[in-house]
Amino acid sequence: MLARALAQEPELIILDEPTTHLDVKHRLEVMAILRQLTREKGIAVILSLHEIDLALKSCAIAMLVKDGKILACGPPEEVLDEDTVTELYDIDSAYFSDCLGGMELRNNGGAPVYVLGGAGSGARVYRMLSKHGFGVVTGVIHENDVDYHVGKAIGATLIEEKSFEEIGDSSFERAVELIRRAARVIDAGFPVGSLNLRNLDLIRLVLAQDRTVYTLRGKRETEELYGEVGSQFIHCHSLGDRPVMTRAGSYDELAEIEVLLKEYNEAKMMDASRLPSLHNLIWEKVALTHLDQDLKITREAAEKDWEDFLERLHSYLHEIKDTLIRDGLHILGQPPAGETLVEMLLALTRLPNGPVPSLREQVASIKGFNYEQLLSNPGYFDPDQGRTYGEMLDEIEHLARRLLEAFVNGGYTGDEAPFIVQELLGKQNEEICRVLEYTVNTLVPALAATKQELDNCLNALAGGFVPPGPSGAPTRGMADILPTGRNFYSVDPQAVPSRAAWQVGCSLADALLERYRQEKGTYPRSVGIVVWATSNMRTGGDDIAQALYLMGVRPYGMKKAGELRDWL
Repeated sequence: MLARALAQEPELIILDEPTTHLDVKHRLEVMAILRQLTREKGIAVILSLHEIDLALKSCAIAMLVKDGKILACGPPEEVLDEDTVTELYDIDSAYFSDCLGGMELRNNGGAPVYVLGGAGSGARVYRMLSKHGFGVVTGVIHENDVDYHVGKAIGATLIEEKSFEEIGDSSFERAVELIRRAARVIDAGFPVGSLNLRNLDLIRLVLAQDRTVYTLRGKRETEELYGEVGSQFIHCHSLGDRPVMTRAGSYDELAEIEVLLKEYNEAKMMDASRLPSLHNLIWEKVALTHLDQDLKITREAAEKDWEDFLERLHSYLHEIKDTLIRDGLHILGQPPAGETLVEMLLALTRLPNGPVPSLREQVASIKGFNYEQLLSNPGYFDPDQGRTYGEMLDEIEHLARRLLEAFVNGGYTGDEAPFIVQELLGKQNEEICRVLEYTVNTLVPALAATKQELDNCLNALAGGFVPPGPSGAPTRGMADILPTGRNFYSVDPQAVPSRAAWQVGCSLADALLERYRQEKGTYPRSVGIVVWATSNMRTGGDDIAQALYLMGVRPYGMKKAGELRDWL
């Protein structure tokens, strides 16, 4: 219709909602064409619109009409403001920001979350929190910052500072008060400069209170700004990151209980007068988080042997913290890089891969720890070490991470492994060097080959050949099944059960026998097990391992990851 109108070479075109039912791209194209006509052809265009943002950015004059009367008329930059737009549409659930040139839904309150933003880093966090029903508190933000205008538009509680001025005492003290009341604290990853340095002090204040900070920064940047603060930071990665397997860690109330347990153990050695108050605080937190239900214990039962209860509690918390979980979503053909690569390598080297030993176990050995003993009872408090086995495992994890970070970030080769081990651990260890050489020469190239997922997917769609490969869980001692992107065969008879699956199967069988013995007072004469194919594909053969263990046989001669040669 626009073309027909132009064919008549008019001096004036009148359009009634020309962008209705169009998607964003075509709305913008229509407005661009109309602006071009006014500039190049001198054609006047009058149109009715309901898209305020288009009117603000495209029109020379805006006339606001309500109930048959002209509410305002003039350049849109002058007549389109918060009060006028609110009156025009009778809006109370949204806010028009002339600075942003659009509408923002108002925040309806809820549990307050304190966001430290700036330079646009906070805007998406404010919107996300509002969408999920949280209250938003943000600051200290300068009045010329885009986050200030977004925060104001959604109705967040703002702690502002004048433009181009350092954060003053008044703003800082107000921020301290509000951050103490906040249910959660988020570091949106704001750029740090001389004017907002005191926002870092706000985060340090939260850390000093043993509270958790959610951050959008990378782990290296976080440590550069705040030092090594361990599990107090939860790193919120972009949804576009590869779903690496990462350690779950502890957070919120669970992290607070961990801190209380540590304080309790310290008080036993240094200040016994604090024990009663810590005793009560620990149980209050346990009851609040329903961990007593998880552990199937009442307070009365816990009080009968408090130290045994604390040991069980600490072991349970460590089990949660040390569990491998998926982190993010996978983008087809995108290999992990940087921090996500380190996380994935940590997960892949946690268990032995065929003849290649476990990195964590070898680090424990070089520190003089019995790794299996530590794993068997993480909650045990070792008076000689002055800490629990779980805290020793945390140290092992930290050292293993530093080794892998050195290789990933330093671009080292396998030949340089002895020098890195000597530098970071203070002594040589051939087994750790083997793990690092395997990591650099095998795992890193295999993960980089994730790019072949796209090529092989296109080959499959075109009816071409896709190379075969084994299936399984690479983080369960089967890293040799990498790279992904191949036409995997469901079960390799030489790799079922895997080494990790054998250990799990043995534990399942022992638990089954013990439960039967407790209930019946004897051992079962026969056991029936249903073995699902898909389940064993995922686990590497947990159920098969359980059945074989109950039959009294075990695998030996494992060569490649999970490959078996015979049975005893």
